[in-house]
Amino acid sequence: MTTPIKPSIYDTTHFEHLVTGLNRKNPFSVGITSSIPDGLTNIVYEVKFSIVGIHTDSSSNTYTEQISSQMGLEVPTSTENFVEFNSLTENTVWNWIKDKEPIMHHEYTICNNIIQHMETIDESIPW
Repeated sequence: MTTPIKPSIYDTTHFEHLVTGLNRKNPFSVGITSSIPDGLTNIVYEVKFSIVGIHTDSSSNTYTEQISSQMGLEVPTSTENFVEFNSLTENTVWNWIKDKEPIMHHEYTICNNIIQHMETIDESIPW
């Protein structure tokens, strides 16, 4: 796997990581629900999230780009380490995301999109 090239503005871009939704509807067939351990309720099956990049250039122009995505979660196989829906925090959920999702790739994409917006086309005329 090739290592992506870090965009030139990456270190000066601020990123916000936001959990935007938690889906508790079981997307699996009825047969699979029987494999969920007894006592587990309010299980989160899918997380929706956004990453927002904010960059201010040397002329004090601010550029903002956002990527939104979603990811499915593994069905819990035991009650060990299970967190009930009402006890979840954004930090807990974000840790699930960052362990499974290519966050740096998303942040690099945001920076590259900002760079494209920053590049100006010289449309001046000589007279």
